Amino acid sequence: MQERLLMAVRDKAGIPIRNRGDCEVLSDLILEVTDEFISYNTLRRLYGMASAVKPRRQTLDVLAAFCGFLDYQEFCLSSSVVARWKASEKMFFLLDSGAVPDILDAVESASDHAERMDLLIQLSREFLLTGQQEKFAGLFDSSSFQVLGWEYSHQLHFGTAVGLLFRKIQLREWELLDNLNFLECVYSTFVDYPNLNGFYGEWTDLVRKKSRAADVDVFAKCIHGFRAFLNQEALPLFDWPDALIQGLHPILRSRVFAVNCMAGESDFDGLWKRIHGSARKQSPVSILWIHEISFFALISGNRDLIKWLIEDLSFEDKNLVYFEFHHRHLFLLVHLAHLVLNGHHSKAREVVSQFDLMQIRIGYREFVELIWLRLTSELDMPIDRAAMESLRVGLNYPRLSKGWLDSYCG
Repeated sequence: MQERLLMAVRDKAGIPIRNRGDCEVLSDLILEVTDEFISYNTLRRLYGMASAVKPRRQTLDVLAAFCGFLDYQEFCLSSSVVARWKASEKMFFLLDSGAVPDILDAVESASDHAERMDLLIQLSREFLLTGQQEKFAGLFDSSSFQVLGWEYSHQLHFGTAVGLLFRKIQLREWELLDNLNFLECVYSTFVDYPNLNGFYGEWTDLVRKKSRAADVDVFAKCIHGFRAFLNQEALPLFDWPDALIQGLHPILRSRVFAVNCMAGESDFDGLWKRIHGSARKQSPVSILWIHEISFFALISGNRDLIKWLIEDLSFEDKNLVYFEFHHRHLFLLVHLAHLVLNGHHSKAREVVSQFDLMQIRIGYREFVELIWLRLTSELDMPIDRAAMESLRVGLNYPRLSKGWLDSYCG
């Protein structure tokens, strides 16, 4: 990275750095631009005209400032971005040429994991936006498609970046709903709750017709159950074996907990033990374990469940990774609901200052914003009631009636 900085300094100065005289000129230019002094001897050592020494961080910061950056750290970050721009430009060129094998080779040869993710997202979106769904479908069978081996935060980013497009683009390659890579990386990571009566609900109906992997089957039935709950329809029977459920991912187990509550289960302690195979108070659990339970508690306004989450359950809330901030802020809203519903308005205002709606994932955000506005309306805070009503109407679920909203805190 230091070599790149020295090249950037030379380009900025517009002179070759070959001898002492060049270093003296460069020293004057740096002083003029940054009001900081670097001796010509230091520059001679940096450019290989004298015995090399490790440069001080202050020297690197001044050189970066000469090039227009805040400091050396910002230069390093920018250089990484520029390297990705170059990789993207190569991808755009290959896309324009239509050479799919070369495109996939470029993805596989990416310099790091994050670059590979960016290229695969660009490739997927390009195929969808240009109507090349057959090529998009082919990605999920290619050797370059290793999304399930990525860090979970990256999986969620990929699922959101690709899944969002289907709000406007109709899926034509229906065999994708038989492809486990697509189901695991798009369908079950970008959970589009506002569209349960639209394309996402249609996908769910098709996925439920054919057994695939146990986690996908359970997931699709949970989504079907939540849609039935929102539409005030009869719920399906949730009768999975405990051993099957206990082997699922904690977030999926929390979905199973939530749909059982929708079906009328009120013994939360017993349900927790059946699903997780352990008592809740043995030790703090990961915040992942309560995610969908928190979401259902907020949508249903189930006061007993909200109280149980706050008073009876302890979970880890330290050293969270990127995607877990969504879970944390969702639970903050549960805490706010508990305080507002019990009349503790002064404490509720303290929680309000900690909540950040933008931490909530896109597929959940409209629901969460609606609950957020309704709760803060009880705290004598200025809110846009027209926006709140617009959100409710836009979601267009029978359960989210005007009467439900008016009585939510009653």
